[in-house]
Amino acid sequence: MKPLKIFCLLMLLTTTPVTMFAQSDLSEILKAYPDWQTNFDKKIIGFDELMSGGPTKDGIPAIFKPKFETQEQAGEWLDDKEPVIGLEINGEAKAYPLSILIWHEIANDEVGAVPVVVSFCPLCYSALVYDRRVRGVAPHFGVSGLLRNSDIVMYDNVTESYWQQFTGEAIVGDMVGEKLELIATQIISFKQFKDAYPDGSVLSKDTGYDRSYGQNPYVGYDDIDQRPFLYHGDIDDRLPPNEKVIAVKDGDINKAYPYSITKEEHVINDNIN
Repeated sequence: MKPLKIFCLLMLLTTTPVTMFAQSDLSEILKAYPDWQTNFDKKIIGFDELMSGGPTKDGIPAIFKPKFETQEQAGEWLDDKEPVIGLEINGEAKAYPLSILIWHEIANDEVGAVPVVVSFCPLCYSALVYDRRVRGVAPHFGVSGLLRNSDIVMYDNVTESYWQQFTGEAIVGDMVGEKLELIATQIISFKQFKDAYPDGSVLSKDTGYDRSYGQNPYVGYDDIDQRPFLYHGDIDDRLPPNEKVIAVKDGDINKAYPYSITKEEHVINDNIN
């Protein structure tokens, strides 16, 4: 994975309290969130596209001060086959077990001197890592409790703008117009991570929260034929609804390679863009 060179824009940030805007313009869902300091006057989506995922703001707590341990220590509770998000930047490698992230969805961290947000949406099975730097600062990100297209909506702690996890794009608030820089990563097994990065560290279960790490809070959801949860759009029938895919993006070109094919072929040679 090649490290990305990101250059910050030195710009000042301003926030505008929600109380300055007509509450009647907000959806019923957002009216139930009175403590947001978001500029709801700036948006690129309709408020009716946002749905409550159940928990309120920070009801699913993001990790802000992650602790790490050695691979030997992690091996006492993490099986070789367990999936992790493997991340390497500037020679530093870290693994983020999904058994932890499924309970937190977001981990704010710094890897290879680059501030990052490591995100995992259990409903989309989307594992995405972004450079947190935007407009000259590096906000921390939290879980809003809202969903859009069954995907988690993140928020930053500087302007409380809403960000789409799947695209890294600000969709509501003062940050509209900004898009976080994507850092290439993928879900691999713990053994694959150890083989590739023998000196890499592993996110610890010592998160400061009491969670049943190792247990799946979404039992049955990852059934390949299960209809996406809290999703009201049309279903694309080219694949089963919950088929997992490897996604590759280059500019505006996106391709998806279904697990049902890659597990048989192992290697696919293709041209993109």
